[in-house]
Amino acid sequence: MRLASLLIASLLLAACAGGGRNLDAPAPEGAQRIVFWSRALNERIDVTFRDNGHYVPSAFAKIDHLFRDHHNGEEYAIDPGLIEVIANLRDRMVMAPDTPIELLSGYRSPETNGMLASKSKNVAKHSYHMRGMAADIRIPEMNSHALELVAKTLQKGGVAMYPDSGHVHVDTGPIRGWEVVPGFESGLGDPSKPPRIKKSTLLLKKPAFLKKVTVTPAPLPGRATPPSMVRAKPVYSPAKPAKTRPVKKPARKKKKATTVKKHPVTP
Repeated sequence: MRLASLLIASLLLAACAGGGRNLDAPAPEGAQRIVFWSRALNERIDVTFRDNGHYVPSAFAKIDHLFRDHHNGEEYAIDPGLIEVIANLRDRMVMAPDTPIELLSGYRSPETNGMLASKSKNVAKHSYHMRGMAADIRIPEMNSHALELVAKTLQKGGVAMYPDSGHVHVDTGPIRGWEVVPGFESGLGDPSKPPRIKKSTLLLKKPAFLKKVTVTPAPLPGRATPPSMVRAKPVYSPAKPAKTRPVKKPARKKKKATTVKKHPVTP
């Protein structure tokens, strides 16, 4: 009886560790490919994670492995919705399916999250990284601030750009956004002023919207990280309407009064 109880408990723990993911759940139609690479792990995967409207278990096994906790090697079942969001974001940026997406951070174990939280009070205690529902990414040749802005138009979860490392956080939690000031990641920011949380709003999809973005490319696989990415500065600034001075109307010339000469009346 005791052995059976232990077996049931171990199975429940395994289910919890796996995140309760169901790859048999309904998926969008068609096939979808994605390419991830990790500089820290020196690993790269190229998988078709959805085929004919069904998720591919072998592809998610590779995704789970690449998204593992870098500190202890623990793996977790990554949310298929998160991969869909990242692939959709890449497509919105009009980038090819074989575009390598750099993964800086995927799953984060409770132990790792607790360690990070002990060093900084700004680390979320219930981070979506711990649920396999969040990723920190960069896309080569794409400015990270533009990536953040387009990600917010998806309205699929949380989005924020971290200017120190130039990465964008995306998750499949509630729709929200927050502002991260330069120096926050390296501990130079004011700890008394945590990131300002604000409700995300749908951005306007105007053709000229992204024309004002200056491209600071993320590093390609195998290339050294450019110095500009270490302390990346926000480069996006919406176009400000030009100040127009009121046109002064020319002053009207005063008409001279015409005097009528009076002729003397003769009797």
